[in-house]
Amino acid sequence: MLFRSPDFDVVHAHGFSTLIPFVAALTAGRMPLIISPYFHQQASSKLLGVLKLPFERTVGRYALGKASKIICVSETEAAAIRERFAIVNKIAVIHGGVNADEIQDAEPYKFDGTLILYVGRLEQYKNVQLVIEALNYLPQDFAFYVIGEGPYKSALAATIRRNQLGGRVRLLGACADADLYRWIKTSALLVNLSEVESFGITVLEALAAGKPVLVNDAFGLHELAERFRGAIVSIQAGKTNAPELAKALEDAVRVRSAVDLDEYRWDRIASRTLETYKEVKNL
Repeated sequence: MLFRSPDFDVVHAHGFSTLIPFVAALTAGRMPLIISPYFHQQASSKLLGVLKLPFERTVGRYALGKASKIICVSETEAAAIRERFAIVNKIAVIHGGVNADEIQDAEPYKFDGTLILYVGRLEQYKNVQLVIEALNYLPQDFAFYVIGEGPYKSALAATIRRNQLGGRVRLLGACADADLYRWIKTSALLVNLSEVESFGITVLEALAAGKPVLVNDAFGLHELAERFRGAIVSIQAGKTNAPELAKALEDAVRVRSAVDLDEYRWDRIASRTLETYKEVKNL
């Protein structure tokens, strides 16, 4: 595609775990290349863990070496890139954005009880199963809804059946943004206990809706918890048993704090990205 369209000013490739940045590095020629890696410091499974290091040392290192600029979504991701690839002077940190106005204007669903919400891909390392287990130790008016798809969905459904929580836990699958925003406005708390996260867009979306968030104290989620102390509660999910997690969930529901998300508005994100394009074009 790049060879057939030689009039680009900048090539911007996304997704370090795919071959897209590598192909872009091979075909961009003299055009400036920007890579947004969304880099995870550890693999999401044992198999990927075996493949991760040789992939990084070959494909990944080549692509990043060819990049004029590397845009990271968090300081955590930038630090990981610097450490793993010894890259210092071509990293920019531009956070992900949030549709704050649309979220704030969304109409909540009618819901009786206290709704805990998870939004994201369904993988074992996301630790959704821990919240399901913890629901056994929460009052009966607490419910847990899960929005998203992924290979761990069937295992989560089995966990729900084993705990006989079909009336309190629902796997909603994927949904449109408008419906997602309504569910966020309906919820009392959003959870993200992922072990591997560069950033956490859903955390910002919950904050935009005025909702508290419970996160795992790791990687990009730790950074957000530090940035928004008082609105985000962090725990060490891997060291917390089900009764302790239930207590943390119940406590987090009571958290109330308004936050300033102006720097995460998409117009500001777009403006900073455009400035980065202009910078590399003029190198």
